[in-house]
Amino acid sequence: ELTGDTPIAFRSTAAPYWQLDKWTALYHSPSPDPTAKDVAFTFQGTDTIIAHFTQEPFAFYVPNAFTPNNDGKNDIFLPVGSAYDPASYELWIFNRWGDLVFHSTNPEEGWNGSYQNSEYYVEDQVFVYKLKIRSVHEANEKEYSGHITIYR
Repeated sequence: ELTGDTPIAFRSTAAPYWQLDKWTALYHSPSPDPTAKDVAFTFQGTDTIIAHFTQEPFAFYVPNAFTPNNDGKNDIFLPVGSAYDPASYELWIFNRWGDLVFHSTNPEEGWNGSYQNSEYYVEDQVFVYKLKIRSVHEANEKEYSGHITIYR
């Protein structure tokens, strides 16, 4: 049994894609506060200490336009997200005739507006994207699709 005025330190270490939510105890309060990664409890008797964790939410943002004009602003089309499995990532971009203009399985590789990574660049117009991705918290991949507009 731990008693006295000496605080005992606890540290939370979350698994990847998880985050600390709070600490709870039956009879004692954590210091400095229940949401801190590092806390201390000063026991006056037996207690149960629990660190509660929540999943990092799966989220993805896909821009609907970009401006590949080499001005250093918004030159690359690149979906961004959190809590996804990079090994499941696959992106296709098609022109209005259904021709594939870009394909990647690398979530860090964006599209610069070139036609199939060549020295030729597509005209300003609307393109269709298809994105396949899987949350790290689920077994099944999901597919998303939408439109991208290029403005120069």
